[in-house]
Amino acid sequence: MKSIQIFICLIFLAGNVVAQSDSTAHFPVQGLCGMCKQRIERGILGKGVKYANWNVERKILTVVYKTAKINLQGVHERVAALGHDTELVKADNKVYDKLHGCCKYRAE
Repeated sequence: MKSIQIFICLIFLAGNVVAQSDSTAHFPVQGLCGMCKQRIERGILGKGVKYANWNVERKILTVVYKTAKINLQGVHERVAALGHDTELVKADNKVYDKLHGCCKYRAE
């Protein structure tokens, strides 16, 4: 009986480890400069996002996030909330308009 309880406990723990796994994603994010890089990388960290690196030249964001806390759509929404368009979510114009002049990437 004790071995069955231990087995069930191990299965439960293994399920929790799988449910809280990390996922890595790479996707385009609009921006232009080092200020954009800082805003994007710092702004999306936390609440499930463990790592963020935006390549200024390639305009590609690499993120590592906990799938149990945030999904990929949520990551895109968090980036857009900072004023930067992604392939899935466009930033609100009011937020975009507040970006510094050197960060404005949309054609006027």
